[in-house]
Formats: sequence, structure tokens, C-alpha cells
Amino acid sequence: MRPIHRFPFEEEVLPLLDEAVSHLPHAAPPAAGAAPSRVVLPQDPIKPCAGFGLNAAANATEFAQGFKRLEQQWRHMSRDQRLNGLEALAMQQYRKFQPAMPIVNAVVGDDTGGEGGAYFDPASWTMTFWRATLDNNHPSASELSNLADAVYHESRHAEQWFLMARWYAANTPGLGPDAQNPTTAFFAIANHLNIPPEAAKMAWMLPLTKGAPQEQCASLLYDQVYGKGKDQNVATENGLVQAETDDQAAQNYYDTVSNEHPTNVKKINAAGAALQQANSRYNAAYAAYAKLTEEADALATGDMIPPLLNSIK
Repeated sequence: MRPIHRFPFEEEVLPLLDEAVSHLPHAAPPAAGAAPSRVVLPQDPIKPCAGFGLNAAANATEFAQGFKRLEQQWRHMSRDQRLNGLEALAMQQYRKFQPAMPIVNAVVGDDTGGEGGAYFDPASWTMTFWRATLDNNHPSASELSNLADAVYHESRHAEQWFLMARWYAANTPGLGPDAQNPTTAFFAIANHLNIPPEAAKMAWMLPLTKGAPQEQCASLLYDQVYGKGKDQNVATENGLVQAETDDQAAQNYYDTVSNEHPTNVKKINAAGAALQQANSRYNAAYAAYAKLTEEADALATGDMIPPLLNSIK
């Protein structure tokens, strides 16, 4: 298990984020049509999950303001400074929560899928940022907007997983604070939710109390991910992966045919039709994925950020 990361650049990065937001330029809206095979699905918040934590308007606004400051300094920062600045923005929100969230470690990795350049993994309790994103010295307004959305979206997933762990600790006999063997209890939480023991221990110490504002949200999330909706979740996620693989293969074939047989209209048209069908299957798979409780909530939460960035002048 990786050691807790305490922001070696925090004293260096956070002062950079203190410059007055009013002096920053107005951000351009995200570019349209950047990924033509993907659908854009506006998300309404999952009602029991709306309005608290990262989905609270005040927290989203504060994050957007901080990201604007980071955006202005981006080209003057190293990869590590950018990484730690993004981590610090997320942790700034987590530290305000009562109880506080476990620290989410920020790491650099290669692009292995996903949108916007970031991915939260509950098994390692890390947020991976794509190396190409962090090494881009001159990102466009669209790329920065997508990155901010992705960081906030993935940070919401971390919040969700901690909520589910706290709910599970509170609702499973023998795993709460009254457990006869605390070590056995929080390792049981870790094994069941596939999260690190450090995060499970905090959940065991801070079980979600009955009647807490987040209780219904946590219950819905748990039911979808680990309860009766688990099989649907797995099938939907696998279906999206397969659809994306098929879509990319169809795109590659279309490109090959177009380049190698530029005058063979019949062959190009057939490849184009197959690509359109693959696009449609991908869009249907993504639409199903976006309706999963944890994903719909994270999409709605991340989608709060781009309009806020656009409103900051």
C-alpha cells in the first residue's frame, strides 16, 4: 500500500491559487464535436445525492475558482506542480467534509481510457492523471474545461465510495464501532468493497449514522454497486468496454480502407456503414452506463464545473 501523500508542493502550489479570480480571462466554451462517436447526455442529479458534498453549489464554485487560478499558472508549472495542484483542489473540498475524507493519492499514468484525463480507482484509492494531460504546456480552453470536469467527476466517485463504506459499516452487524475485533471488522469492510484497509478503517471509525442526510444516497449507491444491482452494473460496464473496442476497430478499418482503396467507393461505403452501426452501439452502451446510479451522480456533479468556469471573468 502506498504511503499517505501530504502534498510536497502544497506550500508552493496553493499560493499560486490565491491570485484574484476577477483578473482571469473568460474561458472559451468546450469545443463541439471533439469526439463524434460519443453522445452528450445532460445529467440531472440523483435526488437523494443532490446538494451535499461535491454536489453542493458552494463547493463546486470554490473548486471552479481554484481551477481558474491553476489554469492561469499552468504553463509556468512543472508536471509535479500541476499534479499536486489538482490534488490539492480536490483535497480542499474533502477536508471541509464532516467527517473528513481519506486522502486520495494522485499519481501519473498513461491514458488507458476514460474522459478528460483522470480516473479514480477505489481499489488503490488513487486518482490517476494522464501523463499527456499533465505534460501539455499549452492546453486549449476545451481541454482545460474537460480536465476540470473529469477531476471533479472522479473526485465525486471517491466521495461515493467512502459513503458506501460508511453505510456498509453502519448497516452490517458486527462491523460497526461495537465490533469485538476492530481489525477484523475494517479488513472485512476493505475486502467486501475492495478498498484499501486505511480507507476502510476510517469508514469503520465513522459509520454513517441513521437519519444522516447522505444515508439514502449511500444506500442507493451501495445497492447499485454491491447489492442487487451489482450484476447489472458489471454487465453494463463490460458492455461499454466491448462497444468501445468494437467502435475503435470499426474506425481503424474505415481509415485503412479509405487510405488503401481511395477509389473503391463500394468498399468505403460498406466500411462507413459498419462504422455508423458501431457508433450507434457505442452510444447505446454509453447511454446505459450513464444511467447507473453512481455514474449519473458523478456526471451531474462534474457537469457543474464547465458552466462555472465559463462564468468566471
